[in-house]
Amino acid sequence: MRTGRSDGAPRASGAELAHELRRMRDLSGCSLKELERSTYVSDSSLSRYLAGRQLAPWSVVVALCRVVGRDPVELLALWEQASADLRPEPGTGVDGRVDAGMVAGMDAGTARRNELPRVPAHLVGRELEAAALRETLLGSRLACIDGMGGVGKTALALHVAHGLVSQFPDGQLYLDLHGYTDGREPVGADEALAILLRAVGVMSHDFPRGTEEAAARWRGEIASRRVLLVIDNAVDAAQVAPLLPGSGGSATIVVSRHRLVEIEAAHALSLDTLSDDAARELFAKAVGDDRPLREAEATTSVVRSCGALPLALKIAGGRLRRRPMWTVTALADRLSERDQRAAELTAGNVSVDAVFAMSCRHVPAAQQAMLRVLAGLPIGRFDPYVAAAAADLPAAVARSQLDSLVDAHLLQEQQVEVYTLHDLVAAFARRLAEREDGPAAMTDRVDRMLSYYRECLLSIARDLGKPERPLPAGPQPFPADLPDLSGARAVPWLAEHLDAILLAVRTARGSDDRIYSLAQAMTVFMHSYTGGGTVQARIDADAAGLQSARRAGDLDAESWLTGDLGLAQHDAGRTHVARELLPRAIELAEQADNLYAQAFWNALTAHLHEEDGRPDLGIEALERSIALYREAGYDYGAARMSGYLGDALVGAGRVDEGIGEIESAIATMRADKSRDGELYQQGNLGNAYLVAGRHDEAAEALYRCLTLSRELSVRYMEAFALNGLARTFRAVGDEEQGRALHAEAMELITRIGDRSQEQAFRTAFDDARRRE
Repeated sequence: MRTGRSDGAPRASGAELAHELRRMRDLSGCSLKELERSTYVSDSSLSRYLAGRQLAPWSVVVALCRVVGRDPVELLALWEQASADLRPEPGTGVDGRVDAGMVAGMDAGTARRNELPRVPAHLVGRELEAAALRETLLGSRLACIDGMGGVGKTALALHVAHGLVSQFPDGQLYLDLHGYTDGREPVGADEALAILLRAVGVMSHDFPRGTEEAAARWRGEIASRRVLLVIDNAVDAAQVAPLLPGSGGSATIVVSRHRLVEIEAAHALSLDTLSDDAARELFAKAVGDDRPLREAEATTSVVRSCGALPLALKIAGGRLRRRPMWTVTALADRLSERDQRAAELTAGNVSVDAVFAMSCRHVPAAQQAMLRVLAGLPIGRFDPYVAAAAADLPAAVARSQLDSLVDAHLLQEQQVEVYTLHDLVAAFARRLAEREDGPAAMTDRVDRMLSYYRECLLSIARDLGKPERPLPAGPQPFPADLPDLSGARAVPWLAEHLDAILLAVRTARGSDDRIYSLAQAMTVFMHSYTGGGTVQARIDADAAGLQSARRAGDLDAESWLTGDLGLAQHDAGRTHVARELLPRAIELAEQADNLYAQAFWNALTAHLHEEDGRPDLGIEALERSIALYREAGYDYGAARMSGYLGDALVGAGRVDEGIGEIESAIATMRADKSRDGELYQQGNLGNAYLVAGRHDEAAEALYRCLTLSRELSVRYMEAFALNGLARTFRAVGDEEQGRALHAEAMELITRIGDRSQEQAFRTAFDDARRRE
């Protein structure tokens, strides 16, 4: 009767196999460490296999044969004999006595095996995921873990698997499908099934022919056992499906960088990057001393540079561990250099960039191209429309590609159809784009993005009605798909995209004409439509656009952007800058022979005259503006300015005359269905009625102004209407309501950052309080 050995060491056939393995090591000329990098088997495990202390799994034999170019079939019979020598006869223990546990667990005629690699050190921040995975494996028995490369999927799987050894007494099997191993093709279904069948004691001469028959045999072999199977580095569901056990008490963990949505009845667990606290803890554990605790600020910087990605944190921590003289600050400084970050996050044959490169290997070429497109855009969030515009694709095609990138964990979906790139993925893909596509292609993509945003803004402007100045023309017609931005859809879109548009204007490396034409389109909105923006944001957009217009020598654009910058500086409380810029804007408009711009900026200088206590000069400037608009044939602009003239007349004491001008302007705005134009004139009318003591009519006009400002998300005018209503309620003796409305107006105008109006509101409040 054969007996197994309690130490698990092989007998004569095993010793002969170990001798063959040592011969291959000698032929390779590699050290154990070098073999570890070639075979993906730890040097400590290789040492045991080569010394004959433990039988090498067949996958290790195959890996060593590949290193030296040997056909592994030559060693198959020897390996099977060594494996058979380890197998006790059913029902006997190591001393020949009956072992009830062995009978229960091994009646299929195989030794208990635990092929799980060692538990990775420093599993941090995955307590909830680990608990959910344990519950799944003890319940529904099938779990799929997915996530981006380097996020710690295998570490979590092995941590939980090792903790469940006692729950699966018939063995723990580990199968690496090498879907993301550099230099190796993924393991096919036939090879994978052969490995699994050998693991449960099926000899090669007994293997069924064909994938379906082998899969059925595997399911039959495993049905009566309680085995825990970890399938790592799966490419897709097709690679995994034949390997899954059927019914029975076995459990399976499948690990992949791709969402395996086709595997039915599997509990899906998608891993994200770590929380900031967990990332700091993992980095500190990887360093192994108290430097991260002593340099908390630098540690936070390292975590940020690593994007809280476990692999990057471990590499960074390992570099610091091996350099005891380094400070965390020194490491943080090196990682802060974006161009050098990839080199810093490399250790031996492991690097963050290599992980991402392998993730891309199994993504179709079209999706790889989309990834490179997104990485080259100067914005942090994308939707299908901006992606489609930049890539010059229909929106439906772009949407499909974005979904595929999300499934491959190369793109993150923050909310429905709002996508972001992890910083390290973005840096990798940007370098890829520079190398494979070149600067010209990347500039074209940025130009298409800038043109897309400009068209969206102008589409909204057209839907709102006629603006008080002509909309800027773009460099060329833009054929891409646009979202529906009509009616109530416009305001939420503006609120969501304004920051991205501003970022694009400030940082885009595109063509100057695209940059300043978008900046002009923005300023149509941003002096009023400040949902999500501030006065400083207006200044930044105007300044960036102005630089581009000057470089391009476009006097017309320079005039508009100079005046817009002056207006924004005025609202920021820097009136002296506005006094310099607005006359310069008129000068440039005259040089460009642009009557529209001359009319517009003359009207704006009227406001400065009124602030200086010279209403007569303000009225003259507005009358000059109206005349210029009429000369240019833009009667709507003239009508709109007549409303501002009415406001100036009220300020000069010509109240009835001023009210008439404003009411006439409102009639024109309504006839042209310009909600935007009516909004401002209702504010002027409310103020005029308040001066005239017609409080009921003032309240009605200001409520209309408030309603329109909220519909259109014009936060400046919302604050103006609230302040006007506060003054109206105080005028009729309702101090409580007046104070409440004034406080709301002050909070809003302060948040916007409009220092000019903030001071005016405060003055009105103080005057009212003194009169109490």
